[in-house]
Amino acid sequence: MRSRPSKVALQKLQTALSTLEANNGRAGVGLIESIKSSITDALDILQEGDPAVRRIMLCATVIVETTEVVEIVVNGKKMQHVKVIDQLGYKWAISTIHKVAAGKT
Repeated sequence: MRSRPSKVALQKLQTALSTLEANNGRAGVGLIESIKSSITDALDILQEGDPAVRRIMLCATVIVETTEVVEIVVNGKKMQHVKVIDQLGYKWAISTIHKVAAGKT
């Protein structure tokens, strides 16, 4: 059975391929950058030898994928607002980071 980081990394690779296939193999610059980023993230996670570091890398990737950062203006001041778009994934990543930090995994 594959570890969780390996499964997520492989899912990112499969998502990249599916995205490209959905566009009939034609990709614009934005799509190519998105696919490149997914593949790079997946390879980085798979190549890391230390399980704790691999788990934190996975959590960081999940947090990026489950949130979006938007700039808002409040009372004339620019602020960044983080919006969670996938509660389940975000909660898993944060919980896992706490467990790793406490030495429970």
